[in-house]
Amino acid sequence: MDIQTALEIFGLKDKEIKIYLSLLELGQATAQSISKKTGILRQTVYDTLDSLKQKGLVSETILSNVNQYSPANPEELNNIEEERKKAVKEIVPKLKERLNITQVPKIQAFFGAKGIEKIYNDTLSSKQVYWIEPYAISREIIKVYKLKNYVNRRIEKKVSIKLISDIHSKQQKEWFKTNRKDLRETRFNNAIKDWESGIVIYSNKVAIYSVKDNIVGVVIDNRQIKNTFLKIFDVLWKISRIS
Repeated sequence: MDIQTALEIFGLKDKEIKIYLSLLELGQATAQSISKKTGILRQTVYDTLDSLKQKGLVSETILSNVNQYSPANPEELNNIEEERKKAVKEIVPKLKERLNITQVPKIQAFFGAKGIEKIYNDTLSSKQVYWIEPYAISREIIKVYKLKNYVNRRIEKKVSIKLISDIHSKQQKEWFKTNRKDLRETRFNNAIKDWESGIVIYSNKVAIYSVKDNIVGVVIDNRQIKNTFLKIFDVLWKISRIS
């Protein structure tokens, strides 16, 4: 990722980026010097410098009655980002309290291998995932998505999974050897053998996806629908066998 794109993601506007980068090269400069180097009108330079000062990325001193501006050390970007993360972490629980759980379900559709990737990645936002997936679908998923990479990231994030599959194959038997290490519980139920779609329940969401003909998935974001599917999962889990 280039510097321009990274700083845009950080939250800086185009003129803020130009001025901050020019100050890094100049070290210390007047608004006039900055305007000359960047080609930005002086008044706009003043306005942008004020914005950068508020963000802690520029400091101002007066030398011989002339305002001089200096860039903050790039390391300050890390400090600012940490403060943002801390602030967001503190307010998320309060924002959740305001969330209307009777909201109209949010429904998203995903297509192709990238769509499957987005659904799998989205499950990493939950600490516990409930999955119903026939092995035939698992085989197809492996063809279009780097499942091993997902498993490694899931373990790293300490996301546990309960999986219901159909009659186990030799490959599935290998799952039992790594269940504990992979933070996974697996049960089998032949009743789902002919299912043409997989279901994954996580956070407040339910994802239903198919890879048989066209790769397509639908994610429903609604607590009540998620809870209903979770009850269906619990019933199926209780009547599924461990081996």
